[in-house]
Amino acid sequence: YRNNFSIHETLLTFDMRGDYSVQPNVAASWEWESPTALIVKLKSGLIFHDGTEMTAEDVAFSFGPERLSTQDAPGYATYLANFTSLDRVEVIDPLTVRFVTKYEDPILLQRLASYPAVVIPKAAFLATDWTEWRQKPIGLGPYKVESYVVNENVVLAAHDQAMRGAPNASRVTFR
Repeated sequence: YRNNFSIHETLLTFDMRGDYSVQPNVAASWEWESPTALIVKLKSGLIFHDGTEMTAEDVAFSFGPERLSTQDAPGYATYLANFTSLDRVEVIDPLTVRFVTKYEDPILLQRLASYPAVVIPKAAFLATDWTEWRQKPIGLGPYKVESYVVNENVVLAAHDQAMRGAPNASRVTFR
């Protein structure tokens, strides 16, 4: 958890320096289509740590059954704690998704701004197993995992193509 915001970006974010309102982050904008359908437009040109560009497919996968919403998914506990209202995420076009909930969820936007609402690259996640992924996840955040030694440290290297530009420090070590 303590490394999450260094490595990943969430779909939405909270204005922590202002009124704590929900603001765009990976998403450029959103609009309620109905009480149970949220249309989210994504920012273009966002680059994951592996050099691939983020698409709606990645967003749908990040909240989908293989990663999150089925009992065999590695993120199932996260789903149970945060996203049980979510029915599915549909790709509308390369930069637009529709979040469909099972019932009206008055805090869905806040859920999409919380730390479990990270966007990951579908292809990279599917190309590895969960044990390897959790030791070296790929995200959109300002830092990418350079190395990880269990119970010792995590070394993060700057992601020069991060959404808000290259971070100030070229390397960070969490001990």
